[in-house]
Amino acid sequence: ITGLYEWYEAPSQVTETGVAVSLLAIFEQWVLVEGCFQTVFGIDLEDEWLHRSWRWFDVRLSYLLQNPNPLRDHFNKEASHE
Repeated sequence: ITGLYEWYEAPSQVTETGVAVSLLAIFEQWVLVEGCFQTVFGIDLEDEWLHRSWRWFDVRLSYLLQNPNPLRDHFNKEASHE
């Protein structure tokens, strides 16, 4: 047993059931992004933005979108109105 799924099709209990959020939508809520980075991680994005990789930003942003905070709440609220 390798732990890999046949045909790269993960069972339904493994796949995520979240709200799709575009990068444009994230940038439109930049105030929330900056505020959550500061509040949750203690990171001032203005100081860090130019010194970090895209992966560094993406990992933390993904965390924010999956855990309770104002940024995730905003997008969940938006999705429930559609």
